[in-house]
Amino acid sequence: MTGSVSFQHLAPALLALATALARAIPPLLTSARGRAGQHAAPTTLRIQSLQTPAAWQEGVEGAFSDEALREDARLRFRRLARAAIAVGVLLVVYLVVAVVQRFPWWSILLAALLLALLVRQLQQGRKVWGDIDPKSPNAALGSLVVRGNLDDVVQFTLFALRGIGARVVNLGDGLVVAGTGVALGRLWLGNRLQISLLPHEDVVRVTVRSSKLDYLTRDTTRRDVTRFLELWADPPHTEALASGTT
Repeated sequence: MTGSVSFQHLAPALLALATALARAIPPLLTSARGRAGQHAAPTTLRIQSLQTPAAWQEGVEGAFSDEALREDARLRFRRLARAAIAVGVLLVVYLVVAVVQRFPWWSILLAALLLALLVRQLQQGRKVWGDIDPKSPNAALGSLVVRGNLDDVVQFTLFALRGIGARVVNLGDGLVVAGTGVALGRLWLGNRLQISLLPHEDVVRVTVRSSKLDYLTRDTTRRDVTRFLELWADPPHTEALASGTT
């Protein structure tokens, strides 16, 4: 009996601890990967194209590039959202009954925690599919204009992504795709980064967009954009980079 009561008392705390750990691990691993990277940009070798195995589950790229696939994904999310709302209503009813009937405090706390997690997951899911839509005004977005050679800008883009701990997935035709986070089996916990490089005369416009891909971890899309842009303000080996672009 004592052991059962102890577990009941500990259950909410254990659930909260497990949730906090799950949300904290991907950003920590991404930061560690960035600190381990080499930030010195060479001026002789130039990568023209690059393609690696996608870090995320199959279908993500299609959702970014194809409106029909994106709409199918939205419909699936809406069905899941309706089911989640139904569960949330049941939890609210349970909480009302539990308070009126004076159920054990730990059961009320556990139901409240589950309801809070459910609401949070719905918010995260809404953000995921809002970010995937290219026309979304709420997505994390940033840009800068660099005066220099396009090849140098492409090369430093790759090193800046390495500097923030991102895994490069694809490079070609002025577009770089990368991811920050961690793979958990076939599931990617983290974000998708898309960097477009648009040359015009002697300058290059670099535009970065970060989109959240999972419903579990905390939102770090704005931090991705900020950290990526900050590296351009104080690039490594400035003298060598300038000599390579003159």
